[in-house]
Amino acid sequence: MWRKRTYLFLLVFIFTFCSSGFASVSADEGNIINIDLTSGGSRSGALFGGGMPLAPGVSQNGIMRINNQTGQTVTVRSLALSQNEIRGKDGAIIADKENESYKAFVNNIEFDIKVKFGGLIPYSKTVTLGQWMETALELGVGSTKIKNGQSVDIDFTVKMLGGAGNAAQGVSAKADITAVLAGDKDDEDPVKPPKDKDDDDDGGGRAAAAVKEPEKPKHIHIFNDIDGHWAEDYIHKLGCDLGYVNGYGDGTFRPDRNIARAEAAKIIVNVKKLKPEEGKTGYKDRLFFANWAKPYIYTATKHGIAKGYPDGQFKPKKEITRDEAVAMIIRAFYDDKEEPASILSGVFNDEKTFPMWSKGYLTKAYKEGIINGYPDGSFKPLGKITRAEFVSIIVRYLDKE
Repeated sequence: MWRKRTYLFLLVFIFTFCSSGFASVSADEGNIINIDLTSGGSRSGALFGGGMPLAPGVSQNGIMRINNQTGQTVTVRSLALSQNEIRGKDGAIIADKENESYKAFVNNIEFDIKVKFGGLIPYSKTVTLGQWMETALELGVGSTKIKNGQSVDIDFTVKMLGGAGNAAQGVSAKADITAVLAGDKDDEDPVKPPKDKDDDDDGGGRAAAAVKEPEKPKHIHIFNDIDGHWAEDYIHKLGCDLGYVNGYGDGTFRPDRNIARAEAAKIIVNVKKLKPEEGKTGYKDRLFFANWAKPYIYTATKHGIAKGYPDGQFKPKKEITRDEAVAMIIRAFYDDKEEPASILSGVFNDEKTFPMWSKGYLTKAYKEGIINGYPDGSFKPLGKITRAEFVSIIVRYLDKE
């Protein structure tokens, strides 16, 4: 049985927008992108032959047709954009996301997505180009389960909103589509999936920060919402097998929910097998700690795992950032040892956004092979970390041990 997580990297998905006024057109054979999923990978044609001329208020229609030729049932969970490029009127890449033209463009190119697949759950969503570049487009559980030899049509309409103004005219974009899949076993022979792009190289020679996925065990979950999730095996190991993480009263784990600082402290204290102790911390907001969180925050602080903010608060309900989570993990499991930040040079394309205080921790985590970058080559240290992502880092550490 093949892994339930794999990234199938499609060929170039090109968006090129300009100020020419084209009328809205219906999808025809020229506007269909055939995405062939095979045991050896996937491929697709260029969107609209490489061009989508748009002006404010003008729209065009198209179809992404996903053809399953893998030999077994698959489920498309989401579509992510990577290798994003936004170019100005002069053709130069706009690197500054605060640039007026950049913001006017990505915030006013809108996609209306509709999944139509007979017998399964219909799904629709509207997303701007900017939102899609930042977060993978989730397609809805059950909406894109495809048996071998069958296809799914994802209809979409792309338009430039009236708010684009003159600043967006002549601006263009280019991006790759990453189809994020979860395999579902059927009666046919299992097929070995292609390598994950982040397991090897990003196309530019960058050594990736990905690590080998754990082998999928045969198991019964205690959580009712992780089947088919990319972190299913990680969550099962830490929760079902080891009992270090808990779900919610409704039987869910909520893997894609951002994790709070107090929750992160509790998980690490449990994994470290430290006895939660009662005590008084020096945090200014200690009177507002939830009763369940107090012993874990105290214990994590006592052992140097958790630290507060410069204003003297701990902020237990605040969603922890990716670099804060990594720092907590390194303090707990690697004796608070950092590595020279120079090791990360050229590894992540958003290295300039890494805070000085966390670079040593992020470097250590990368060197130990317990953190991944995103498909677009970034790490996003200031972004929020989900429960699934946090658990996956810890399980990678445990697997190395």
